[in-house]
Amino acid sequence: QGGQGVRGSRAQTALAYQFERCFGQETTQEELFEGCGVKDMLDHVLEGYSATVFAYGPTGSGKTFSVSGKPDSIVKNGSGDGSDGVVIRSAEALFDKIRGKATDGVQFK
Repeated sequence: QGGQGVRGSRAQTALAYQFERCFGQETTQEELFEGCGVKDMLDHVLEGYSATVFAYGPTGSGKTFSVSGKPDSIVKNGSGDGSDGVVIRSAEALFDKIRGKATDGVQFK
Protein backbone atom coordinates (compact mmCIF):
# COMPACT_ATOMS: atom_id res chain seq x y z
CA GLN A 1 0.00 0.00 0.00
CA GLY A 2 2.38 2.80 1.17
CA GLY A 3 1.12 5.57 -1.11
CA GLN A 4 0.50 3.32 -4.09
CA GLY A 5 -2.94 3.12 -5.60
CA VAL A 6 -4.86 -0.10 -5.43
CA ARG A 7 -5.08 -1.76 -8.81
CA GLY A 8 -8.56 -2.36 -10.09
CA SER A 9 -10.13 -0.08 -7.55
CA ARG A 10 -12.14 1.72 -10.19
CA ALA A 11 -15.72 0.48 -10.07
CA GLN A 12 -16.99 -1.08 -13.26
CA THR A 13 -20.53 -0.04 -14.03
CA ALA A 14 -22.66 -1.73 -16.63
CA LEU A 15 -24.69 0.69 -18.68
CA ALA A 16 -27.86 -0.16 -20.54
CA TYR A 17 -29.19 1.83 -23.47
CA GLN A 18 -32.51 1.58 -25.18
CA PHE A 19 -32.80 2.38 -28.87
CA GLU A 20 -35.89 2.76 -30.95
CA ARG A 21 -34.01 1.70 -34.06
CA CYS A 22 -30.45 0.81 -35.09
CA PHE A 23 -29.18 0.75 -38.66
CA GLY A 24 -26.48 -1.55 -39.98
CA GLN A 25 -23.53 -0.68 -42.18
CA GLU A 26 -25.26 -1.97 -45.32
CA THR A 27 -28.15 0.52 -44.91
CA THR A 28 -28.51 2.93 -47.81
CA GLN A 29 -28.94 6.66 -47.28
CA GLU A 30 -32.51 6.39 -48.56
CA GLU A 31 -33.34 3.50 -46.19
CA LEU A 32 -31.90 5.46 -43.29
CA PHE A 33 -33.90 8.57 -44.12
CA GLU A 34 -37.13 6.65 -44.65
CA GLY A 35 -36.64 4.67 -41.44
CA CYS A 36 -35.39 7.28 -38.98
CA GLY A 37 -38.62 9.27 -38.58
CA VAL A 38 -37.45 12.61 -39.92
CA LYS A 39 -40.41 12.97 -42.29
CA ASP A 40 -42.82 12.72 -39.35
CA MET A 41 -40.76 15.28 -37.45
CA LEU A 42 -41.04 17.68 -40.39
CA ASP A 43 -44.83 17.61 -40.08
CA HIS A 44 -44.43 18.85 -36.50
CA VAL A 45 -41.91 21.48 -37.61
CA LEU A 46 -44.52 22.86 -39.99
CA GLU A 47 -46.90 23.09 -37.03
CA GLY A 48 -44.36 25.30 -35.21
CA TYR A 49 -42.49 22.76 -33.08
CA SER A 50 -38.72 22.37 -32.92
CA ALA A 51 -37.05 19.12 -33.94
CA THR A 52 -33.60 17.61 -33.53
CA VAL A 53 -31.96 14.63 -35.19
CA PHE A 54 -29.18 13.04 -33.20
CA ALA A 55 -26.61 10.60 -34.62
CA TYR A 56 -24.86 8.44 -32.06
CA GLY A 57 -22.06 5.95 -32.47
CA PRO A 58 -18.35 5.35 -32.08
CA THR A 59 -15.70 7.22 -34.05
CA GLY A 60 -15.55 6.02 -37.63
CA SER A 61 -19.01 4.47 -37.63
CA GLY A 62 -20.41 6.74 -40.36
CA LYS A 63 -22.34 9.42 -38.48
CA THR A 64 -20.98 12.29 -40.58
CA PHE A 65 -21.65 10.44 -43.83
CA SER A 66 -25.20 9.56 -42.71
CA VAL A 67 -25.96 13.16 -41.80
CA SER A 68 -24.07 14.96 -44.59
CA GLY A 69 -23.51 12.49 -47.41
CA LYS A 70 -20.39 12.49 -49.59
CA PRO A 71 -18.28 15.61 -49.19
CA ASP A 72 -18.90 18.09 -52.02
CA SER A 73 -21.45 15.82 -53.72
CA ILE A 74 -24.16 18.48 -53.57
CA VAL A 75 -21.80 21.01 -55.15
CA LYS A 76 -20.74 18.68 -57.97
CA ASN A 77 -23.96 16.78 -58.65
CA GLY A 78 -26.76 18.79 -57.10
CA SER A 79 -29.24 17.05 -54.86
CA GLY A 80 -30.82 13.74 -55.75
CA ASP A 81 -27.57 11.80 -55.53
CA GLY A 82 -27.85 8.45 -53.74
CA SER A 83 -25.27 9.59 -51.21
CA ASP A 84 -27.32 12.59 -50.04
CA GLY A 85 -27.45 12.56 -46.25
CA VAL A 86 -30.22 13.30 -43.79
CA VAL A 87 -29.68 17.09 -43.98
CA ILE A 88 -30.17 17.35 -47.77
CA ARG A 89 -33.03 14.85 -47.77
CA SER A 90 -34.69 16.73 -44.90
CA ALA A 91 -34.48 20.06 -46.70
CA GLU A 92 -35.94 18.52 -49.87
CA ALA A 93 -38.72 16.79 -47.92
CA LEU A 94 -39.52 19.99 -46.01
CA PHE A 95 -39.91 22.01 -49.20
CA ASP A 96 -41.95 19.21 -50.78
CA LYS A 97 -44.29 19.38 -47.78
CA ILE A 98 -44.48 23.18 -48.04
CA ARG A 99 -45.36 22.96 -51.74
CA GLY A 100 -48.01 20.35 -50.92
CA LYS A 101 -49.59 22.58 -48.30
CA ALA A 102 -49.48 25.58 -50.65
CA THR A 103 -51.76 23.71 -53.06
CA ASP A 104 -54.17 23.32 -50.12
CA GLY A 105 -54.21 27.11 -49.66
CA VAL A 106 -51.82 27.22 -46.69
CA GLN A 107 -49.32 30.08 -46.77
CA PHE A 108 -45.94 30.28 -45.06
CA LYS A 109 -44.22 33.58 -44.30
